[in-house]
Amino acid sequence: MNWMFMYFCAFLILIIGITYVIKTNPTPIIHEHHHHKNVQVFNPPKRVLVEREVCKDIRGCEMINGTCPTCVIEKVWE
Repeated sequence: MNWMFMYFCAFLILIIGITYVIKTNPTPIIHEHHHHKNVQVFNPPKRVLVEREVCKDIRGCEMINGTCPTCVIEKVWE
């Protein structure tokens, strides 16, 4: 019974010691240095809104009197 009490006390002291060390240890400060050599940044091409005639028929345009009845004018980004 005496040995079990000594084991329990040793285990308890070990847990208290570990938590004390964890609490009093300062957190490390990590400095990250990034070195970039010859980095060129290109701007993306500017997109413009354009009106374009688009045919809605799968078969294509059928011209009637010089116009296509299935074509519509849509605004598209280019």
